[in-house]
Amino acid sequence: MKVSIEEIATACSIKSRTAQIRASKGLWPYEEETLPTGAKRRLYAVANLPPDIRDAVARHSLSVATPAPRLAPLKPEDASQLKDSQRRTLEARAAILAEIDSLMVMGTSQGKAVQMVVEMAQEGTLRPEVQTIVPMANARAGQGRSLTRATLYNWLKARAAGSSTALAPALPQEHGIPEWASALMDLYGRPQKPALTDALKALKAQGYAPSYDQARRFLGKLSAITRNSGRMGPRTLKAMRAYTVRSVEGLWPTAIYCADGHTFKAEVAHPIHGRPFRPEITTVIDVYTRKITGWSVNLAENTWSVADAARHAFETHGLCDVWYYDNGPGANNRTWDEAMVGLIARLGIIKQNSLPYSSQARGVIERINRSVWHRAAKLLPTYVGADMDDEARQRAFKITRRDIKAFGASRVLLPWADFLTLCEMAVAQHNSEPHSTLKKVTDADTLKKRHQSPAEAWAEAEATGWQADRLDEAEARDLFRPHVLRKTRRALVSLWGNDYYHPALEEFHGEEVMVAYDIHDAERVWVRDGEGRLICEASWNGHQTAFMPVSKVMADHEKRIAGRHKRLDAHRAEVEAERGPAALDYRGTPVQVLPMAPALPPVTLEMDADQAALVAEFTAPEIEPPATPEQRYDRWLELEAAVKAGQELSTEDRQFYDLFRRSPTWAEVREHRAMIAAFQASLRATG
Repeated sequence: MKVSIEEIATACSIKSRTAQIRASKGLWPYEEETLPTGAKRRLYAVANLPPDIRDAVARHSLSVATPAPRLAPLKPEDASQLKDSQRRTLEARAAILAEIDSLMVMGTSQGKAVQMVVEMAQEGTLRPEVQTIVPMANARAGQGRSLTRATLYNWLKARAAGSSTALAPALPQEHGIPEWASALMDLYGRPQKPALTDALKALKAQGYAPSYDQARRFLGKLSAITRNSGRMGPRTLKAMRAYTVRSVEGLWPTAIYCADGHTFKAEVAHPIHGRPFRPEITTVIDVYTRKITGWSVNLAENTWSVADAARHAFETHGLCDVWYYDNGPGANNRTWDEAMVGLIARLGIIKQNSLPYSSQARGVIERINRSVWHRAAKLLPTYVGADMDDEARQRAFKITRRDIKAFGASRVLLPWADFLTLCEMAVAQHNSEPHSTLKKVTDADTLKKRHQSPAEAWAEAEATGWQADRLDEAEARDLFRPHVLRKTRRALVSLWGNDYYHPALEEFHGEEVMVAYDIHDAERVWVRDGEGRLICEASWNGHQTAFMPVSKVMADHEKRIAGRHKRLDAHRAEVEAERGPAALDYRGTPVQVLPMAPALPPVTLEMDADQAALVAEFTAPEIEPPATPEQRYDRWLELEAAVKAGQELSTEDRQFYDLFRRSPTWAEVREHRAMIAAFQASLRATG
């Protein structure tokens, strides 16, 4: 290192002229440097200066900002296991040792350089950026701690003998696992999720008495999965475990259809009896474009609600290569899987099931249930999801049940036809909205970047030349008829208690054939041989056991009604059992039951106007409707005549007149009377 005469004068706190005279008398060796202006100046090597001058320059360099040697970066393999506190201490120690190195470059011995750094650190005269890192380099608790010669020599020795991380301090040794840890986890890790205080109380009975803070710190050191094992089941813990994201790169539209059933989160009017119920919606989505390609609504998730959603998707958007469904019974049955007559075999597609209790594997369709159907359900006042206010839910429940009891319909329930329209609108809205998993495009209207909508992604694929393999109406009607295997007997096949006849079946007596049927029509069936060739269209001809043929839909409907009757009978028996047997004394004589204490007088509460209106809404006297549907219809006819005559109706009559007109009972009675009138007219016409 070389310094000018001015720098020497500044370090020694003398005048430049004095320093120049001393240099001339002492014959200090120097080198001349030519400045840009053409002038020359002398530079003196610090190592060749007298000891007192050299020490003064060295001390001065520690107190003023001078360039320090750049530290070598830490190797990743060496520093990967260091904590932040270790890394900061290592860097501080290396910076202090760099100051010693810079003094030694000036010619100062190592011992004298160490002594200078120690003294100036204790005095606080090191330059500020070095003085502030002294406590960090010490890595010791307490105030006023500084450096010592032994400390610096230990650092120098560690740096000379070790790697780049040798200056890092060792961390305090972790305490071992407490002896009570296993017993605590047995008590704490239960599915009832006991509080830590309760677990500690039970732990004390086993002879262990850790404090609450000790137990809390122990639990805090555990990973979230270990801490919650036992408190959560394996399926719940999946939310904390690692997962993989499935990419759709390399796919195309219709490559994979994912389907699922979802119970609608709002009550609507039942299409048959008009009472409130929650329908089952089956949705089919294309994995590549996220477009809803098919959907179906039914009274419950069953085989043919799923099949109808598949038919809708295959007709409107095309056949898929892979049908991805859960392990529910909707698409895991003989109708779908049977080797000869199953839908999978006849459609030529592959069905793939997700793992049990692994809804994360079908996140594409699970998300649709929330973003499409939950959003649609929240538009209705009869929404019953978790986000619904409890008071509002109870109020809607009471109003619908009261209306149904009085009129057979409710003004709050969405009619079935309107519900189907709502579903169509929800599907159209999803398909036209930007989807976050699709690529970004420039919006033509706003000229801003946004994600593609599913409909745009589908249209883009078609624009590139891809074409969907759609089913036409005739193919779909044949393919989606249920097929079962039956044996022919004397030109007859039996199905659902009905016998179907065709002369062509005589040649197939005793053979197993495929019988296709329409779930809504029991008048005929379609019979095919083992290779799928159509034999005939067999008709119901009177061989059946029933007087009139019963369709599959009506048979299932009657079966469902019988099941409900059975459950009602069981519930009635349970209620009757709550009466209990008559109390008997030890002789078998009925014991006289003492009368109950008299009821307390009613308490009068002060309410404001809003509270009184709400109470009046829920405690209004129930309207006594006519006993039978015929009487209800007669009353409605009377009110209709009054309306046509221009008479004013009371509130109760107006409510009955408006609601009963919307109930299924009104249409049934009206149709029944029209049939009777037509029959009587035909009798009169025939004489």
